[in-house]
Amino acid sequence: MKIKVRPEDFIVKEILSRAPEKRGSYVLAMIKKRNTNTIDVLRDISRRLGVKFEDISYCGMKDRYSLSYQYVSIPKDQFRSIKAKNYELEAVGYVEKPLSREDLLANEFEITVRDVSLPDDIVEKRLDEVKRWGFVNYYDEQRFGSARHGKGFVVAELMKGNFENALKLYMVEYSRHDDKKIKKWKRLVKEKWRRWDESLIEGSGVYRRILEFLITRPPSKNTFKKAFSFVDDREKTILISAYQSYIWNRVTVELIRRNFSDDDLIEVPQLYGTISFYRTLEGKDYLRDIEIPAISPKMRLEGDLKTIVEEVLKAEGIDGIENFKLPLSGWLFRSYKRRLIVFPEELKYYKDLDEINPGKKKWVLKFRLPSGSFATILLKRIFAV
Repeated sequence: MKIKVRPEDFIVKEILSRAPEKRGSYVLAMIKKRNTNTIDVLRDISRRLGVKFEDISYCGMKDRYSLSYQYVSIPKDQFRSIKAKNYELEAVGYVEKPLSREDLLANEFEITVRDVSLPDDIVEKRLDEVKRWGFVNYYDEQRFGSARHGKGFVVAELMKGNFENALKLYMVEYSRHDDKKIKKWKRLVKEKWRRWDESLIEGSGVYRRILEFLITRPPSKNTFKKAFSFVDDREKTILISAYQSYIWNRVTVELIRRNFSDDDLIEVPQLYGTISFYRTLEGKDYLRDIEIPAISPKMRLEGDLKTIVEEVLKAEGIDGIENFKLPLSGWLFRSYKRRLIVFPEELKYYKDLDEINPGKKKWVLKFRLPSGSFATILLKRIFAV
């Protein structure tokens, strides 16, 4: 299968849990963006409006390769509409308090899946299974943004005290999803590693601040550790969430495999390991309402879940839940619960000839998912070969 061939092939719209107000301290605005990621858009808005980056509030990240509609709140005395190359910003009303993740009720999707090789009857059977039985609520690779290069997680190296390795992952490794300027600069830093002044001229933002700091200190374990104090809170959250989400996936995979036979599973490769989907929940209704916690060092677990978590952490080189913590001030794992299984709402679909790939079929799916669930995981469940 092929998705995101064109931005219009992957349309996502946020649905808020609260309505715009007629007055308030903040403008509630809609961003319509295409082929660019949320953070880059927010940084551009910050620059154009002269508003602090942290004063622009939003509910969630939206995929770069999409046509997406998402909300932000901006102090009303600093707001104006924007029409840029890859996005538009327009007011839709006001709110008294800034937006937060809790304000995002769901995401509505319209996705075109092209170059489908699976027979129609198998696709329809899987769609019917997902309607009836839901699907496993895994995080997809977009969540691992800081580790989509496939070289590992910054936070995993920090936990082991490998501070220089962690900084290298952060400063020099890139993925195909990064833009050309980032790739070029990271290649330069990698080539000039420990010769900080030779790569400083092209650095900016947090990367520049880190390089300026490294120039003033001799290379040491403590120097590389101290460099992470320049990472801002939002970036810190992204780095922490990436690894915590990866651990959640590994725990969930093991739970699913212990409850279903191999014949009842669909295995799908992912960047960091294979994820497993059940076909039906017949005889397994007890799984419907389970929530799996994101791991933090102070949590208390019992039974099979505790055993699974300890085994997953041991495979990661972490001896016990209480040691799942970071040796950096202010870098904390916060626990929350995530549903094991989600059900797409208002799932509709149709098939047609693929006008881009002659002789192939395309499927168009329309559905709604709760906040935090990944449409691409649903697609993997349905179209996995």
